[in-house]
Amino acid sequence: MAVYFCFSDECGSYSDNMTEKQIKAHPYYVRAVVMIDAAEWRTLNRQFRELKEAHSIPNNREFKWSYLWLMEKTNCAQNDDNLNYFRQHGNMGSYFSFVENAIKLVCGLSFVKIILSYSVNQGEHHKERNLLKFHFQGILQRIEMEIQSGDNLAILFVDPVNTEKNEQFRNLYYRLIDGDEFIKQYSHVKDSLNIENSHQSAGIQIADFISGIFNSVLRKDEKHKFDFATKLFCEYIYPIIRENRGNKYGYGIIEVPHVEAIRSKYRSKIESIVEAYRNEP
Repeated sequence: MAVYFCFSDECGSYSDNMTEKQIKAHPYYVRAVVMIDAAEWRTLNRQFRELKEAHSIPNNREFKWSYLWLMEKTNCAQNDDNLNYFRQHGNMGSYFSFVENAIKLVCGLSFVKIILSYSVNQGEHHKERNLLKFHFQGILQRIEMEIQSGDNLAILFVDPVNTEKNEQFRNLYYRLIDGDEFIKQYSHVKDSLNIENSHQSAGIQIADFISGIFNSVLRKDEKHKFDFATKLFCEYIYPIIRENRGNKYGYGIIEVPHVEAIRSKYRSKIESIVEAYRNEP
């Protein structure tokens, strides 16, 4: 039996009755999943620890994607002990290199699939619990479809948010697994959700990077260039997004909830970004 570890983290924000100011700050809610063969987990974990050591990052400290931008804002998050630690140690060039090299580690595995689900916060609004259900349902469907031909098992790990949200995650996950909404009750997915502290998990930390990178790509426009995120997405992440016969949309990149017009719009945007990057001199 083949076993697969699926690590998921979120970027952006979503809540009931978001104000225009909140939507402007968080135009998207994104979840990323990094799916690997469990047999390669120890290799990834060891390499990630070695990478942190090479960049003078203690194993008990998590460097988050958002820190690449927050570290330059001296008036931001002064009460974040972890962020302040990185402000006082190391240098920005080293941190940018660390993030890129961490993404490369995943690309070097013999099996890796990336699944990205996103919601556009401007427009039709849903209850937060319903939107989260849509994200987990879409993710579980794609995981199940990826491994359903065989005696396989997938285990999903997510980063804790808070006690209330963690319990919400666990309950909606179990209802999806135990229900009859899709694919033989997700028979290839473990029936309970695993909450794993991100600072103790290489997989969750890398999922944080990937969700942040994809969020930046969605936000990219004439005003917001996000060149570093664009590079990482186009060079490393885009090629390993789950697909079916070359089509990533609906298979590895999922709009939540499903709206064909939104899929078409963001497919065009993402493809244009990838094509422009490839054609740069």
